[in-house]
Formats: sequence, structure tokens, C-alpha cells
Amino acid sequence: MKKRLLIISTIILLILAMPITLLIAGFCTPAQFDETYYGQLPHMYKRLNETEGKKIVIVGNSSIAFGVRSDLLQEEFSDYSVVNFGLYGSIGTKTMLDLSKSNIGEGDIIIVAPELAPQAMSMYFSAQDTWRAVDGNLSMLGNIDLDNADEMLGGYADYVGSKLEYIGKGEKPPTVG
Repeated sequence: MKKRLLIISTIILLILAMPITLLIAGFCTPAQFDETYYGQLPHMYKRLNETEGKKIVIVGNSSIAFGVRSDLLQEEFSDYSVVNFGLYGSIGTKTMLDLSKSNIGEGDIIIVAPELAPQAMSMYFSAQDTWRAVDGNLSMLGNIDLDNADEMLGGYADYVGSKLEYIGKGEKPPTVG
């Protein structure tokens, strides 16, 4: 009887070890994607979150990051703080909208300007790219729509695997490209 109980206990521990290991590896290891293009999202999110007063928030993809002169808008609309909230098209416009809505207040002006591409103009969502983008600030996960929880859970092991691969190599992903 004791031998059987020991075997069952060992099996249960082994079954539980994998999810616990994945959780620790994903949430307790240093950020790996924070120096990549993805890694700019936590900085943009922080700026949006910490900007007080009336804001003009421009939400979109990389065409916003590279194509909008926020400084010129700031000059024209001096009563507002202009916040550029556009990053990488493969993350999906939906993710950018999810992350921005909790930091938008009364009186703010929101401009949604996705790139003229089917993926950007849809409710496309990439869990893999979102995991990499939030790697530097995992608290942002609380703002991802629950409709995407299955995709995020499904993409978690891949994210942890790539993160552990870089940790194992002792280097971070390249910052160019």
C-alpha cells in the first residue's frame, strides 16, 4: 500500500512539475526581449499610463511609430499631451487597443490609425508577439482581453522556450532586423 501511494504521489508531482517550471521560467527569469523592437512596448505603455491631463492618443502599428510626428501635433495642440501608441503590426491592432483603453480618460482624444493592411485593419491577435512585447512588464497582461486567454495560454510554452533558449546561450535576441 505504501509503495502504491509513493508511486501515485511521484506521478502527481511529476505532472505538476511541468506547469510550475513553465510558470517560474516565464515570470521569474529576466526579460529577454526588452532590447528588441518589441521591448519598446513597456516604455510606451508606461508613458501612456503616467501622462496626466488631457491626451491625444494615437493607436496603431509601426506606421504610427515611424510615420507620425508627435512633436508637431504637440505644438498645434498644446493643451494636450500627445502619446504615440503604435508599435509592430504583427502584434495586432487589437492588442494595442486592449492595452491602451485602461489608460484613456475623460476628455482624451483617441485616434485609431492602423496600417492599410488586412491584418492591421482586423481584430487579428498574435499571442507569440504579444508575449515578447510584454516581456519587460508582465503586468500589462492584465489588460489583454479575456477573449484571447486561450491563445495566450497556447503561446506561453513557445514564449518560455524561446526565452530559455536565449538565457541558455547567455545572450539576448538581436536588436536589429
